[in-house]
Amino acid sequence: MVSVGVLGSTGRMGQTILDALKSHPRCTLSMSGTRENLDPLFKASDVVVDFTTPDALPTHVAFGLKYGKPLVVGTTGLSSPHSLVISAASSQIPLVVSSNMSVGMTLLTHLVEKAAHFLDESYDIEIAELHHRHKKDAPSGTSLLLGERAAKGRGKRLDELRDDTDRQGERAKGAIGFSVQRGGMVIGDHSIRFIGDEEMLDFSHRGLSRAVYAKGALRAAEWVTRQQPGLYSMADVLGI
Repeated sequence: MVSVGVLGSTGRMGQTILDALKSHPRCTLSMSGTRENLDPLFKASDVVVDFTTPDALPTHVAFGLKYGKPLVVGTTGLSSPHSLVISAASSQIPLVVSSNMSVGMTLLTHLVEKAAHFLDESYDIEIAELHHRHKKDAPSGTSLLLGERAAKGRGKRLDELRDDTDRQGERAKGAIGFSVQRGGMVIGDHSIRFIGDEEMLDFSHRGLSRAVYAKGALRAAEWVTRQQPGLYSMADVLGI
């Protein structure tokens, strides 16, 4: 059995992961908690799952390095400085980092990259999302992930193609547009459209329960304990 430490255990995702661990056939809970009990949590765990806040990430990575423990990070809203912390740590410990741990979404991002490769800039790309009213970051990490994979399919970086959500005027050729909606208690609803002059191709994913993200995180946790130091994605976990 893989012993899993769960950070952010009082949050929505933390609670969902704790519930998923109760019936998991190959993973078991070592400890759950917050930054007040990091030493015993990391000591007791084969791997630590982090769905907390960007501000807490550097501390959690530092403890992963201190105890040589792999991390699964599903925290969203990370910035360039966080990416540098993760990249530096990956030379010493294995980390799986993804803004969406869903197996279905991971497959979708793979398909989106392929579609963007074959559909040239005559097809406009628009990404739309709907989340619960408590969601703090916008666009969501998942929307940005979809955008990154679409840009990669066209041999570019997202920051070269990203269009503002409040844009005005004509649409820039080749730009990737984002639209954001917030309301109710929607778990997560994403769509990406390739819009041509003669046809339109739609991809979509709807999260019906947070359990899908928890199951994906535990799949990543089990997998990463067998890996060498490095930075991995959910695509690596699935082998696609």
